[in-house]
Amino acid sequence: MDNCLQVQKIPYDKKKGSHMLEIDDGRELTEDFLQEELHPKINLHRPKFAKPKGPPGRGAKRLTKVQDLGTSEQEI
Repeated sequence: MDNCLQVQKIPYDKKKGSHMLEIDDGRELTEDFLQEELHPKINLHRPKFAKPKGPPGRGAKRLTKVQDLGTSEQEI
């Protein structure tokens, strides 16, 4: 097991300023290839994931007892 800190193991390739390309032949390095690497096309019609369903319910309805707030004995 390594004795080095976790911070030292983090790769620093997430910087936007640094790009490394690996090509076998110089003919692969074209203007279109560089433009695609530097400014990738954004797919506007990519499939989105459906929102997951929520819980099925909160259980059965609970009946509460209605309290009388003082009935009046007056009759008309």
